[in-house]
Amino acid sequence: MPYERSVGTALATVQNWCRHLTASGTFSTATAPTLEQVNDWLAFGQADVMALLVRYGYGTAVPANQHGLAWLEKMNALRSCMNVEMTYPVTEFGEPNPRMKMFQNQWDEGVMLIESGQLVHIGIAGSAQSSLSSNLVFTGTSRSRKLDREGETNRVAGKFPRGFGQSPRAPAVNRTITSEADDTNA
Repeated sequence: MPYERSVGTALATVQNWCRHLTASGTFSTATAPTLEQVNDWLAFGQADVMALLVRYGYGTAVPANQHGLAWLEKMNALRSCMNVEMTYPVTEFGEPNPRMKMFQNQWDEGVMLIESGQLVHIGIAGSAQSSLSSNLVFTGTSRSRKLDREGETNRVAGKFPRGFGQSPRAPAVNRTITSEADDTNA
């Protein structure tokens, strides 16, 4: 059963948005796509929405908040409309179906809203904020690895030894040069 505010509202939304493919405003066994296909696509659309909700840390239960439920119904209908429009992927002029692209763009905007973690503000429960932060990964080289890293690289040693260009009158800082070989290897 798709996300919907009351029984049949998701199907009615798809029929309204894709009216040009219906027979007098409804899908039936004589239309292409058929009513059975559209109902299947609504179920698949709900599965897609649920997968996104889970991926980004939301719950999949039907929200009690009517705004959240209406938004989920819209996402479900958009996904189904994309499938309905794909039954005719090109226009009679051989161009890609612009209606399918329009539904795709609206779906993508909805996915970006899910990714942002802001659905909690319209009543869709979940730990999206903590889930998003738990996806952060810190990478880099550990402190002990940094100490070993110098010997494993092909880095060219500097051409100027420490203390190069200092005034001979300036005192040596924290070390004493004992020989010329020590100075060039430092």
